[in-house]
Amino acid sequence: MLALISLLQQSRVAAKLRTKENPPTRTTLSGSISFFDYWYRFGATVNETRKFESQYWTNLVDELKDTDVNWLHNLVDQHKKSDLLRISSLKNDFNLANTNNQHLIFDSVGESAVVIKSIKSYFKLLIRSLQIEKYKPAFTLSDTSINLWPLFKNEWLNSLRGYEAMINCIRFHRLEFILRQLPKQRLGFYLIENQPWEMALIHLWRKYHHDQLVGVAHSTVRFWDLRLMSDSRSFLDGYKNLMPRPDFVAVNGPLAHASLVDAGYPENELIDVEALMYQHLANAPIDNRKKSSDASKVTTILVATDFLKSATQTQMKLLNELLQTTEAINLRVLLKPHWSQTFKDLHPRIEVVSGKEDLATYFGQCDALYCSAITSAVIDGVCAGVPVIQCLDPQSFNLSPLRGRVEVQVVRTTEELRSAINNLGGTPPIIKPNALFHLDSQLPKWKALIATEATRN
Repeated sequence: MLALISLLQQSRVAAKLRTKENPPTRTTLSGSISFFDYWYRFGATVNETRKFESQYWTNLVDELKDTDVNWLHNLVDQHKKSDLLRISSLKNDFNLANTNNQHLIFDSVGESAVVIKSIKSYFKLLIRSLQIEKYKPAFTLSDTSINLWPLFKNEWLNSLRGYEAMINCIRFHRLEFILRQLPKQRLGFYLIENQPWEMALIHLWRKYHHDQLVGVAHSTVRFWDLRLMSDSRSFLDGYKNLMPRPDFVAVNGPLAHASLVDAGYPENELIDVEALMYQHLANAPIDNRKKSSDASKVTTILVATDFLKSATQTQMKLLNELLQTTEAINLRVLLKPHWSQTFKDLHPRIEVVSGKEDLATYFGQCDALYCSAITSAVIDGVCAGVPVIQCLDPQSFNLSPLRGRVEVQVVRTTEELRSAINNLGGTPPIIKPNALFHLDSQLPKWKALIATEATRN
């Protein structure tokens, strides 16, 4: 039933996105370079200018404005009719604004052949899943009687016969429809997170004999974020059942490079490029203010929440408990919420500021940044000289990109948060941005990569 609902929902989405002006059956994707990302994180002015701006690719977009490039986007949970109509309109305006750069949304592909193939693939998967019993022993820990199957059962069944199974079949055949029609691509880039659609992309890219494919580690690579990590055996030549991987992975600086090498990724498959999402750090002003020792002075804490609900709840719980004490009378709080979060019954001393503004906009108004141990916002704080306090969620791992660094304070209780705020005096430790990222607005590494088609000996 859930698989059927998924199929109907995806067909509805495709119908709303398809337009007479630019139907997917008469694709205009004629470039020899393709970029794959999400319909998300656009520049702040796209709704006014109707020109493509991306927080993922930043100034690389402008560098490629005179090059024939295909931009292919995945939707991110936008299913309302009004949203889909706005998305279709904006996509068409992107295409009109620059005919060299053409855009297509995966989810707009709704041809009957794609639907039929997706249904067939789903039923093949469903039949295979009936043999699931024989795989249960694989979930037993070695030399023990502990079997983890009950913990993973629902996710596995969803992936093999539920809602997620149908979604993956549809995405596979949509990608196949697109990649089969594309002219031979000399170079492809995608945001690498090892999501299921990426495995389909790699497989189909090679099936239709396109050239080099590069996964782009666009953000930070964090110790406990296993999306970019693989069993070292998967890099062995001739090993059976290897997980698909790109020809190269583009890393944005010394931090990401070292993290992947330490995790066992072959260094000869890593290519250094500029950190597109962090170019703003090159010119970020450094705040060298010292916190006043005057106990009567108001201390302003900038709070940046996270997309993960449990992390935000823990973070806000400690803060609310602290604000209820008399010791917090001289504490002012600016809350910059994540776009996915809404808040009720906030403490009166918490001022909500715009979540759309860049975090650095508020650094000049605060004495410290308080965030979760998951967000990469910590990078912006320490590089700008703002003291950073990270709240560790007991239901998660410490996913901070600066895990273990002395420049960041980590708190787990209200008492530790109080102590961290009280000890804000002195000059905060600063990490130079170039120690973490490759920063050059001229993008020489990106230009060289695109010019040389990612070939490397």
